Amino acid sequence: MTLEDTIIITADTARSKAYTQAMIENGIKIKGGIFFEASGPKTGQTKKIPEREWPGSPVYLPDLSLNLEQSLHEACKTVKTVTATHINDAPISEAITELKPELIIYSGYGSQIVGEHLINGSAPFLHIHSGWLPDFRGSTTTYFHLLATRNCGVSAILLEKEIDTGPILARKSYPKPPKNIDIDYLYDCAIRADLLCQVLLHYGNHHVLPQVIPQQPDKGNTYYVIHPVLKHIAILTLD
Repeated sequence: MTLEDTIIITADTARSKAYTQAMIENGIKIKGGIFFEASGPKTGQTKKIPEREWPGSPVYLPDLSLNLEQSLHEACKTVKTVTATHINDAPISEAITELKPELIIYSGYGSQIVGEHLINGSAPFLHIHSGWLPDFRGSTTTYFHLLATRNCGVSAILLEKEIDTGPILARKSYPKPPKNIDIDYLYDCAIRADLLCQVLLHYGNHHVLPQVIPQQPDKGNTYYVIHPVLKHIAILTLD
């Protein structure tokens, strides 16, 4: 399946590797990819390649040792490498304008927030959030989800100005991983990639995005970076 109007913005992170590999695994090819190389400090990169051993895994587990650019060229018809300090810098906007997408998958550096000039542009930004919205907004929600429900959730949304408040396209609950699986770099990225591909397959088959569920910003909960003690307790809930 080729989506002729869709592009992805990636950074050299585990999440971007998971997204592109999952797209390849599901036979999804898109119009273009933007490989965003940060000219300043880089965040979100894998320091150690985690083990992938999970017999019977309900989702595809990416191989984080693989080169992102190689996967991008396999998943995209065109790839543009852009060097910038921030996602909101002019070179990113220029690359988007050149590709003329109707849908943008966002997988940039986690510490950078997409600005209004991009969000209000000609194409919506599709973001995959690791939390069941609106109940789990914010940061490190996979761990808060584990503590509260003993499983995890993922939501596909269109970006809006306020973080994690955009309209919901899809939500899915996932079983917790075994204790030997890295949560931050492998499991979190894998379940996000799984829902991303389900949304893209729907888009390709029906030529429209899944039905939108509006969010009420005053409903739900927002979480912040989890305390190390709480994170350890969440990990202890794994079998």
